[in-house]
Amino acid sequence: MYDIRPLEASDWDDILEIAKNTWSGHDYLPSAFKSWISDPASHTACIELDNHVIALANLRIIENGRTGWMEGLRVHPDYRGKRLASLVTDHVVEKARSLGVERLRYTTATVNTESLHLGMKIGMERRFDLGVYWHGRPADIRWFHSSGPKIVEITPDELHPLAEESGLIPHNIIVYDWKAVDATIQGLRGLAEFSTLRVQVSDETLESLSIGYPHETRHGLEWALTIY
Repeated sequence: MYDIRPLEASDWDDILEIAKNTWSGHDYLPSAFKSWISDPASHTACIELDNHVIALANLRIIENGRTGWMEGLRVHPDYRGKRLASLVTDHVVEKARSLGVERLRYTTATVNTESLHLGMKIGMERRFDLGVYWHGRPADIRWFHSSGPKIVEITPDELHPLAEESGLIPHNIIVYDWKAVDATIQGLRGLAEFSTLRVQVSDETLESLSIGYPHETRHGLEWALTIY
């Protein structure tokens, strides 16, 4: 039987140990850790064994308390196959219920069958798949389409009415950097704080939407694009 507790600042070395075994050492966990433990909207959970953290996850409450965002589920490779991911996830789900959120969300890779199975196990529904494109030389990107409307940058306030009428965004959910947010005016404004919104518009109809943002990968800083 394992006890589950919140993460603490003293867990830093264990976080680094887990992160170096994730995504070839390019895990975002170290950059997120300090904000998680200081953010009142984040509810961390970890399993400790022999004074070391061996599994963890975070539940972040977003969209004015409506959504519980599940992120950062990790199990040290030496302890995988022992249902620790399920234990931490079940704990996070119960925490979300106690906080009264309307729904839970998360994103994962389409090839991550274990993560997909875990989501279905707790009653989540797979909504849609998206492809993301990384470009190593952002300055070389040419922001136009030779056979259609020009691609232009747009503000969230300009985008919102176009997006509402277009039906272009599946389930009205914007996915970016392994995160998701409703395409409301508040959601778009928050997204625009660190992302660039570009569109193609023809006869006042939204034909395409691209969301670009800097993304740290194993190859260095690249420009990530999600295209609708």
